[in-house]
Amino acid sequence: ALIQVGLFRSNPELDVAAPWMVAVWVLLALTFEGMLLLRPRKFLLFVFGAISGPLCYFPGEALSIFAYARPLWLSALGHGLLWGLLMMIIFRVRDA
Repeated sequence: ALIQVGLFRSNPELDVAAPWMVAVWVLLALTFEGMLLLRPRKFLLFVFGAISGPLCYFPGEALSIFAYARPLWLSALGHGLLWGLLMMIIFRVRDA
């Protein structure tokens, strides 16, 4: 979905984006329980998601699996805001 809205550009020559994305999501699942300490602090959840979300994707750009749209700061900012909100939603759903 992020490729369709223009946040990323995929590399059409490579067919490794799916396994790489699966690895990123598996790592998120493995660290999820470790983030339970942040649950009462919603702002810290947002900050953690906003910083760590885009940082997890920079190696994929370095390996030319995909590329952030340019300007980079704007794409990373949008991606960070999305991840920050996503972290807050994930924990809200988990606590419901």
